[in-house]
Parts: sequence; C-alpha cells; structure tokens
Amino acid sequence: MKTYEGVPPEGREPAKIACNNPQAVTDDFLVSPDGRLFSWGTRTHETAASALAILLDLLGDEKRAMTLHRRFMYRSLVDRLKSDQPFTLTEDEIRRTIEAIEEVAETTESERAAVDVQPAPMLIETGIGPGGVPIKWDDAKPNTIRPNPPLKTEEHK
Repeated sequence: MKTYEGVPPEGREPAKIACNNPQAVTDDFLVSPDGRLFSWGTRTHETAASALAILLDLLGDEKRAMTLHRRFMYRSLVDRLKSDQPFTLTEDEIRRTIEAIEEVAETTESERAAVDVQPAPMLIETGIGPGGVPIKWDDAKPNTIRPNPPLKTEEHK
C-alpha cells in the first residue's frame, strides 16, 4: 500500500511530497504536473498542485484526477493539515475520500437533472405590497406583480 508523506519547506528547500511504494525499489518524490511548488494547509494553487500530483500518482487516470483534485484538496490537504507540519496519507485514506467525493457528486448530478426537467416551485404567489395593498404575480407578464384584486381606478370605472 502506498503512503504519501509531505515534508514542509526547510530553509531554501521547497516542500516535497514523497510516495512510499512497497513495490518500488526506491521512494519517489512527486513532481507537480505544471511545475508549481507544493504546499498544504492553505487554499492556494500550490495546494491544488499537491492534490493533483497525489491523485495522478495513485489513480494513473488524468481525467479522473483532474475532476477530483479540487474537492480532494479541500477535504484532505486544507481542512485536515497545517502548512508547517509534515503529513502522512495512506492509500486507503485517499481512496475512502475519493469514494465519498464521487458519491456526493453522483447524488448531486441526479438532483440537478431533476431540477432541469421540473419548473421551479413558486414559493410566494401572493403577498402585501406598498401601502398594504394585496398583490399577486401577474401570469400574463412574467416577473411582474399586480394588485389583487385589481385596483379600481378612474380608467377602470
């Protein structure tokens, strides 16, 4: 099982993330896909690069890693870690986080699809307007309201 260990910056040395793989002869340091430095515990592009590098290494699937890396960043690298402290994430922890993210995304996707085919419910169809005059949405003119019942003015008499 792989583990990922974050080593905070020290002096002029930038932060590093090591991938400890029992099947490999040596441990590898991850490389940011876009050449950015790594970080964690903050909401920065460098933290996003850290998340993406970990997911690319673990999943080996660029499209899936790109889809998941922002949510993974917030759940695993921002909310749980301090920027000046080392960290260790296991493959199991990361996979559980990925499953949770994908489960929420799947639920959200089906809910969005339902909203797209159904009209939004009208929460308030009537009310009280200025001066205490009852009002109602005007069905003939979208996004407008009219007095309810219509006011009797000189024009309508």
